[in-house]
Amino acid sequence: MHFEVDKKYRLQFWAAFTVGVIFLIYFWTICRFQLDHGWIISKSDVTVDNLLFKLRSDVLVMSLIPLIIIWKFKRKLKDIGLSTNNSPMVVLLSIVYIIFFCLHGDFSIGGTYIAFFYLVIIAFSEEVIYRGYVYTRMRSYNRILAILISGILFGITHAVLPGIMNHLSYAHILFNMLSHIGGGILMGYFFIYLMEKSESIFVPILIHALLDYSVGSWGVVIGLSVVFYYVYRDRNIEMKKKYIEKQENI
Repeated sequence: MHFEVDKKYRLQFWAAFTVGVIFLIYFWTICRFQLDHGWIISKSDVTVDNLLFKLRSDVLVMSLIPLIIIWKFKRKLKDIGLSTNNSPMVVLLSIVYIIFFCLHGDFSIGGTYIAFFYLVIIAFSEEVIYRGYVYTRMRSYNRILAILISGILFGITHAVLPGIMNHLSYAHILFNMLSHIGGGILMGYFFIYLMEKSESIFVPILIHALLDYSVGSWGVVIGLSVVFYYVYRDRNIEMKKKYIEKQENI
């Protein structure tokens, strides 16, 4: 029985690793294809005329595989963290994101799309892939490896598009990928911590979006504040447990 469970988790681990690598290869290939055909539009250049084209392009690049994952887990969305658990933190962070949008002061089609882009195209897609699927599927087999591998894949993906856009050589892009590994693991664990403490992937999605879309350093301040909140909450819970145990032993 133990062998069968171990085999199941090992298969999940390698399946998640395979999906992560496939997404990396797919992302590289589709970005290269779109650049070669002149399909890449900067998010700052979005207009009424090219909005639908830009949306289709971004969904094809970033959101297609996450949407396939969501469809596959449509009856078990909690398995990839897609549950709010009635979390007031999700509501609070959503309000903060709206405030950030207002503070940017750009209510044009382009400005609105940028807010949508960071929240849905980037944060939602990356969190579903790397934390919701890759990490959670690997975690049951080996949590440390899950943190490291999901973080490495998360980090090196960020070197692909800049390298392609700047027409860098494959060797240069590979070097940049290696330089992103440390940051990918660190930020990946940060988002994992938020997901596990909130029991919802929507908290890291919103923090991720706020970091990308933030006004000045406010995204960092809010992200660290949420971490301190969970640390304080857990400390209080632990103290209450100890107090109750002490009272029961009197």
